[in-house]
Amino acid sequence: MRIILINTNQERWPIPAAPVGLSLVASSLRKAGYEVRVIDRMFLFSKKEEQRILTEAINKFKPELIGLSIRNVDNTCMSALRYYLPDIKELVAFLKTLTAVPFVGGGPGYSLFPVDILKYLGLEFGIQGEGEIACVQLAQALAEDAPYESIAGLVFRSNGRYHCNPATLIPDLEQMEPAAFDLLDYKKYIQKKSYIGLQTKRGCAFKCVYCEHPRIDGKVYRLKSPQRVVDEIIEAQKVWQLDYFYFVDSVFNFPTNHACAICEEIIRREIKIKWYANVNPVGISDEMASLMARSGCIGADVGIDVASAEMLERMGKGFTQADIAKASACYHKAGIATSFQLLLGGPGETRETIIEGFKFLESIPQPDNILTVFGIRIYPGTPLFAVAKPEDIVFMGEKGDYLSPTFHLPHDFTQNDFQMVEDWCKQYPHWSTPLNPWQYFNVMRVTRVPKFGKFKIEQYWGGVCRILQQKKYI
Repeated sequence: MRIILINTNQERWPIPAAPVGLSLVASSLRKAGYEVRVIDRMFLFSKKEEQRILTEAINKFKPELIGLSIRNVDNTCMSALRYYLPDIKELVAFLKTLTAVPFVGGGPGYSLFPVDILKYLGLEFGIQGEGEIACVQLAQALAEDAPYESIAGLVFRSNGRYHCNPATLIPDLEQMEPAAFDLLDYKKYIQKKSYIGLQTKRGCAFKCVYCEHPRIDGKVYRLKSPQRVVDEIIEAQKVWQLDYFYFVDSVFNFPTNHACAICEEIIRREIKIKWYANVNPVGISDEMASLMARSGCIGADVGIDVASAEMLERMGKGFTQADIAKASACYHKAGIATSFQLLLGGPGETRETIIEGFKFLESIPQPDNILTVFGIRIYPGTPLFAVAKPEDIVFMGEKGDYLSPTFHLPHDFTQNDFQMVEDWCKQYPHWSTPLNPWQYFNVMRVTRVPKFGKFKIEQYWGGVCRILQQKKYI
């Protein structure tokens, strides 16, 4: 069987992210004996170019199954909103003029709304959750004209009804194939100041109220051995001779002993790389930050999300202001650049909690950049979805349509509150403002790649405010 896998993601801000999951699925399919071709839309800059490449691929390769990797539904940024599904729907419609083969959707974005996206895009199949095993099983069933209805995680339509099989988690990641590094042009990503993404684990034991990661990856950590992680780094370097990596785990530094063991293995095997990771403030010490730096860490995205004591509790963050202050100081001492993100507008957020958080952040060693945004994306199945009051839900699409961008924002916020935050953030060049989130990307890119130029600044917030006023939210 011949299979085309398409990376549908074209979001290049702040940096383009190479599709880790697609590479893993491609590797599993290839190991099972299928012919696989990957088409990466990330660097297809015009519809004409894209349609030419797709037409040529289908006519020459003659696929029998087409897979669509959907990384995100939208960019989750209320003040600079981008909704990706309408574009992907156009892509599917065009492809269906070229071929009648079945389509299967997958990826983290797809897994958030498995049935809704299947309906919206008009796909024959979908796979929610991890796709390495399920995609091989589906390909085998279709190739042999065998039953597929019991495949774990499979979404399909039968007898006029949609069926969504529960997903299962892969228990032992060591048994899975490493990513198919050769099927993507990583040099294009590095040229655009991106990285090669690697997983050291799956799962997240934290309980942030808005987060979908535990639902997709599970609440128990499934770890790769440090030896396996470094083996994958070496394999990627053999193919591309590149040294810039991002550990894409939801939280790299948990479990702490696992993260430290990976750093030690990188040092022991004298692997010369530069790397970033998503980290949690809990458990960071001078010793750990120093170890990360010696193994090549040059930056950490510290997931604080809020900064006042009350909102840290309400958002289920599992750490305190003292943890944030200590982590910031440790990374600063180790010479590791840090990025913070503030999500303003969660349950119970007030002008007073925002001010408290800002004053606290002013008092600690400053991160290299802080992104400040209003509105928190609501996903079904999360605690935020369960506790959100109707008057605090902002539907950017139709009311009740959570597939379209939908945010939590306290209904009693006023334009004065927005302006207060804007004016406060403007005092600091490394703080972005909700009215200009692109400033965060400018600062981040300059921090990570000193000679890279700035993005063009556009004012989006006025349009968002008009939407909120029309929907009577403000």
